[in-house]
Amino acid sequence: MEPSLLSGDYVLVSKLNLSARIDLPYLNKSNYRIKEITNIKRNNILLFNYPTDSNKIISKKEKIFKRCVALPHDTLNIVDKKVFVNNICTDVGINLKYRFKIVSNKNLNNIFFESNNISEGGVVDSPFVYNVFITKQNAQLLAQLPAIKEVNLIKLPKSAKSSMFFPNNKVYNWNLDYFGPLVIPAKDDTIHLDLKNIDIYKKIICDYENNKLQIIENDIYINNVKTKIYVTKMNYYFTLDDNRDNGKDSRYFGFVPENHILGKAVVVLFSFNKQFNFFERIFHFI
Repeated sequence: MEPSLLSGDYVLVSKLNLSARIDLPYLNKSNYRIKEITNIKRNNILLFNYPTDSNKIISKKEKIFKRCVALPHDTLNIVDKKVFVNNICTDVGINLKYRFKIVSNKNLNNIFFESNNISEGGVVDSPFVYNVFITKQNAQLLAQLPAIKEVNLIKLPKSAKSSMFFPNNKVYNWNLDYFGPLVIPAKDDTIHLDLKNIDIYKKIICDYENNKLQIIENDIYINNVKTKIYVTKMNYYFTLDDNRDNGKDSRYFGFVPENHILGKAVVVLFSFNKQFNFFERIFHFI
């Protein structure tokens, strides 16, 4: 989540406005909240259990921070690295990291990286070609240095094919920089299912809402009943990492179910990150 959250940060997470989750470990489930979450807003940084640890009860899954970019019923679309929610660009005012290609006229050592706030990346080709993960502001500063010949933002073409991104289906062919459009499911939505979109919703149906899903001779069966619709039981959210090109987020694992959400990051209490003086991030509001 750099640059918003850094390694070594100790973060205060607010759970006061989130309803309690009831874990039932003896049933290998923790799927219930006393009431629905209603106060999550776009751009909140959420703490939640990693959804795809499917062999564990929710409370035992890894805990991660990501930025909530889309709410239930929102339509999300990523075009040329820009994030649009309901046709409005939402990246404005957020300091984000991206992958840049740097070409220098000499070797760049660790001292150069540290003095220029570069904590991720390294040499990828010779002579003197590097891929680094930095903010656009940092890229502009680097481009002015005598040692630097070129600084270019790395972008994937829309046609870049990969099945590693949600919904892990080449029919959609989404990637880091071109993703969607995708409507975020809300509780009690009636979803019309077909063989093309079933991969978008199968985790919801099977893993998050505990149903049996089968496809038999091109027909969809849920709990042994042939159907073309599904009614969702929970609200879902879409998250992105502020380190947009070097962080696993909903572009990889899909929707975040409301029963996985633990709280919202409020403030960095203090930090042991080596890039900063200890006192620089005390009570740093997020």
